[in-house]
Amino acid sequence: VGNMNEASLTISKYLQDKDVGCEVVVPWKKGLEDLNYDSLIHRQVQSGDTCVLTSCELAVAETGTVLAHSSANLNISSLYLADHHIIIVRHEQLVAGLEDIWPHYRGLAQKSNQGLPRSINWLTGPSMSADIEKKLTLGVHGPISMHIILLG
Repeated sequence: VGNMNEASLTISKYLQDKDVGCEVVVPWKKGLEDLNYDSLIHRQVQSGDTCVLTSCELAVAETGTVLAHSSANLNISSLYLADHHIIIVRHEQLVAGLEDIWPHYRGLAQKSNQGLPRSINWLTGPSMSADIEKKLTLGVHGPISMHIILLG
């Protein structure tokens, strides 16, 4: 999409198509400050929440992977508790391949003087498992649906 207004419309359409409702939990505002969407709830995600909206640190074009890392402002469980995860990725957060991730994080570590984050979470699609009776089940270890909105 071209701007945050279009991102808001995309979020509304996604929620309507998935018959999810309109409340969206936003655990942190970084990268979403200029989003104008009426039904945002700014708090940490809780068990039972239906939809979470986040930004990310990086997204990898080669694999469709989105990365978010631990920080004082991010409870990592926010990435895994809701059934639906919508992620807004800005064009400048997009890198071509996996090998482009580590120079970015090394630069962050040098800039912050605190080293690498405690955890870097790689999100590549919804949670799926076929461990039990070889039957594919969605949402076992995370969201049943992941929707990426590329901005810019």
